[in-house]
Amino acid sequence: MSQVNWEWEALVTYFIDRLERYESSFSMFDDEKLTRTRELTGAVSCLREFRDTLSGTIRAWDNFESNYIRLFEAPRLPKLHSLFQGYIVETRVSIFQLKDLHALMSQKLDKFNSMRDGLVNASALKESSEATRQGNNIGILTRMTVRSNDAGY
Repeated sequence: MSQVNWEWEALVTYFIDRLERYESSFSMFDDEKLTRTRELTGAVSCLREFRDTLSGTIRAWDNFESNYIRLFEAPRLPKLHSLFQGYIVETRVSIFQLKDLHALMSQKLDKFNSMRDGLVNASALKESSEATRQGNNIGILTRMTVRSNDAGY
C-alpha cells in the first residue's frame, strides 16, 4: 500500500504544482473564443477525474477493511498476528494520507469550479454590457433617423 500511496502522492503533488502555476496566471478576462473558460473546464474535468479515481482507491480499502480484515486476525499464531497487524497499521496510515490528498484535490476542484464560474459570469457580464451599449447605439440611430425624417430629408 505504501507504493500506491507514494505514486498517488507524487502524482497529486505534480498536479497541484501545475494547478498553482495556472492559478497564479489566472485572469478574469477571457477572449472571444472563450479560451480560458475552455481551459478551466478541462482542468475541472481532469481534477474531478483524479479525485474520483483516488476516491475509488480509498473506497476499495474501506470496503476491504469492513468486510475482510477479520481474515487477518490470527490470535493463535502470535508472530503471524503481529506481522499482519503491522501491515494493517501501515496500510491505515497510507489510507489516511490518501484521504488527505483526496481532501486537497477536492479543495482544488472547488476553487477551480469557482474560478471557472467567475470567468463565465464575467464573460456574461461583458456580453451583457456590450449588448446594452449596442442597444443604446441603436436607440440613438433610431432617434437620428426619426428626426431627419421629420426635418424633411
